[in-house]
Amino acid sequence: MSRTIWIQANQLGRDNSALAELLRPADSPPPSQVLMIESSGRSTLYRYHRRKLTLLFSAMRHFAEELRKRRITVDYYPLLPDGSHPHRTFEDALRLHLQKFAPTEITMMELPDIGHHQAAASLIRNFGIPFRATRNTNMLTDKDAFATAHRSRKRLLMEQHYRSLRKQYHLLMEGDRPSGGRWNYNTNNRKPLKYGSIPRPLSFLPDKMTCDVIQTVNALFPDHPGTTVGFDLPVTHAQAIALADDFIAHRLPLFGDYQDAMVTGEPLLYHSFVAPFLNIGLLSPLHLLKKIEHAYLNGAAPLNAAEGYIRRILGWREYLYGVYHTFMPEYLTSNYLDARRRLPAFFWNGATDLHCLAETIGLALRTGYLHHIQRLMVISNFATLTGVRPLELLDWFMALFLDAYEWVMVPNVIGMGTYADGGRIATKPYVSGGSYINKMSDYCRHCRYSVRAKTGSDACPFNYLYWNFLDHTRTRLSSNPRLAMPYRKLHDMTAADRRDIHHAAEKFLLCFPR
Repeated sequence: MSRTIWIQANQLGRDNSALAELLRPADSPPPSQVLMIESSGRSTLYRYHRRKLTLLFSAMRHFAEELRKRRITVDYYPLLPDGSHPHRTFEDALRLHLQKFAPTEITMMELPDIGHHQAAASLIRNFGIPFRATRNTNMLTDKDAFATAHRSRKRLLMEQHYRSLRKQYHLLMEGDRPSGGRWNYNTNNRKPLKYGSIPRPLSFLPDKMTCDVIQTVNALFPDHPGTTVGFDLPVTHAQAIALADDFIAHRLPLFGDYQDAMVTGEPLLYHSFVAPFLNIGLLSPLHLLKKIEHAYLNGAAPLNAAEGYIRRILGWREYLYGVYHTFMPEYLTSNYLDARRRLPAFFWNGATDLHCLAETIGLALRTGYLHHIQRLMVISNFATLTGVRPLELLDWFMALFLDAYEWVMVPNVIGMGTYADGGRIATKPYVSGGSYINKMSDYCRHCRYSVRAKTGSDACPFNYLYWNFLDHTRTRLSSNPRLAMPYRKLHDMTAADRRDIHHAAEKFLLCFPR
């Protein structure tokens, strides 16, 4: 009798619950081995950014070496640059593994994406092997308890869940009260950036193992977006922890003030850039949160920075995980605003004369990363104003971003980004004209369009698209109390002004067919 622990690319935590069973002391433990597979079939489900594929394969190989040093047998199926590997899919590799080890059971920590978990379980059972899943220890939320508590609700507010987890894990708490007397310091976190020297995050030179992965990715996935040139991402637990520590020491103190700021040529500013590594297990969420709290308690970071960051992890990240597991699969097909336009082709090359879009899309194509305001108030804002199909925008996010997995991107794009869920997680659509982008960035300074002009050939398209959007969605949105002011402004416009807005929008949208 032997058992196999199957570890996939986003399950690389040292506290992986399935792996913990293997390491637990026992009088007579059954022979056990770990299975790890690099699948070219899985890697082409989307046109994943080449930096993401490099990160995943390199992190997997380094984790396998760490396990071997702990005297754990690892049956590893790598992809090779010449394509000579004897497997292409999980099924191919699993068949080879069964022939080699003949396990009587396969255990896996539950995958966060529903479809992937069901597919893995079905694949194992199709081979006639018992399958057992253990709890996903990369998340702090009990998804089943969350679903039971919230499934019947029309709207789910993140704040309630966030406060509950703050109390449960006693983070930034003074007894039963939040530190500083307030739960939320979001109003302190929207300052335009004061330009100056911005600390750069740590970078890591690729070792031979990573260089081998880069060669493989470039050979097997030449048509995928992005580049592996200059790859410098952490691929081990130690490197990911060093990246987090560097953020806490040098950028966390100003994260709170400037987390909504955007600057040409700057993908990170004071953001941590840990989500890609958190989502695959190279960082433990609770360990990271304790580090942030420790920085505040020791006077190394102000409360608005520590609370704002903890809210993004303990609040938003955990909340989205619960929302995804509560409302899927119906959530995926939501399209409340009846958006039918195709995703513009320039999303794949950045070739647009709107500087904010060219800048953010260009950064995404080069680095595989944008911070949350670039994603929400530039990319998703434009897609919502122009009526892009939510699923097409979702596919783009899934392909381009290093931290993209279905559990986090479905509610982020379908709910927060495009309001396609009709307000289940957002109290209003997050749309704006050019004024917000101008307030929070330097993008408009470099653009050929005038952010002050409302219509005409030189007007910022965000301006007339915003009012056109409000007018066309009046029946669905005008009763929303958070939109009362803009709808009053729209009502007070002259007929001539509204006509100019519609003509400008229609002319612009002719370039983007349905």
